[in-house]
Amino acid sequence: MDCVVIGGGVAGMQAALSFRKAYSEKTVTLVDNESEVGYYRTLLPQFMNRTLPENKLFFWQDQDDPRFTIISGVRVESLERENRALVLSDGSQIPYRRLIIASGGRPVIPPVCGAAGIAGVFTVRSLTTARAARVWLPQHPEVVIVGGGLVGVKTAAYLASQDIPVTLIEKENHLLPQALSSQAAKLAEEHLLRNKVQLLLGSTIEDIQSSSGSISAIKASGQWVNCRTLFVAAGSVPEVTFLADSGLLREGNLEVNRAL
Repeated sequence: MDCVVIGGGVAGMQAALSFRKAYSEKTVTLVDNESEVGYYRTLLPQFMNRTLPENKLFFWQDQDDPRFTIISGVRVESLERENRALVLSDGSQIPYRRLIIASGGRPVIPPVCGAAGIAGVFTVRSLTTARAARVWLPQHPEVVIVGGGLVGVKTAAYLASQDIPVTLIEKENHLLPQALSSQAAKLAEEHLLRNKVQLLLGSTIEDIQSSSGSISAIKASGQWVNCRTLFVAAGSVPEVTFLADSGLLREGNLEVNRAL
């Protein structure tokens, strides 16, 4: 393969399309672990609250380009630098001349939120999960969101706009702690409060309860809150597990030069 791209999000897809445009005679292969690629993750909250149809999520549609191959639904397990090849989860290998890594991140799941077998717990990361949440929400409208970053705040705002009861938990003393000062964050907090979002700032989730296999309540800073749907938006870490033995990582991050 002339060029292989890992990751089917905006960055990976744009890299693949740019390569095809610049080198029309060469081939490019894009690999992603999701079954569908080329959609905006940032629009998933609007999709889940049914204000945005699914077709509006996608910025790319298959154009039947014989020199552009999509391999979806498989993970990259490892990178063999000496052989210039990727090993995939289905056992196959893909050789490459040039490799673009745009694998993005994976959600951080607090241990207490990862209880196996409990229904009603979602991340806001993939279309597959968003579809499941979209079906689940109408019958389970008491929502708790863990994480007051951009994803958590946006999810809370869009769900509350549909009169869905929402409680937002953030471990810091104000929302959007990675982006805004406490004073600037008050604007976002006031907006959510006006829309009847309950804010638990300076709080962490300590325990969860289930009933008949589904989540029923969460405990945060000593108080129990009814919860029929839990969204985990506690941040993300780089998705570089497949590079563990590649020699390219430094402190868990992909090392790059000035030209990336």
